[in-house]
Amino acid sequence: MPNAAVAPTTTGGASGTPIQTDIGKLIVVCQPDADAYYPSFSKRSGEQGTIVVRLIIAENGDVEDVAIPQSSSFPRLDRAATDIGRRYRFKPFLVNGSPQRISTNLLIKFNLKN
Repeated sequence: MPNAAVAPTTTGGASGTPIQTDIGKLIVVCQPDADAYYPSFSKRSGEQGTIVVRLIIAENGDVEDVAIPQSSSFPRLDRAATDIGRRYRFKPFLVNGSPQRISTNLLIKFNLKN
């Protein structure tokens, strides 16, 4: 079982641009292996936690911005979660056949093995 995992989160609707959507409605083209980004120093120090990462996804499916609305309280883990988010790629999200700029959240967990 891996030390780190990424899971979708359900988000409330938000008005305005970009369109807020649940990650389950998106088609992921590239999803990085979260365990590969778990900082070795954090593992040795016993740091583990959960981070919510907000992605702003451009019309072409590339991640254009990453923010952390919920921190793990460990800066190294938060930076690793940001790196993971930046490496995601999606198929363009279409509304009435037109690609849209969207926002979605990821839940990233870094857990030590027992």
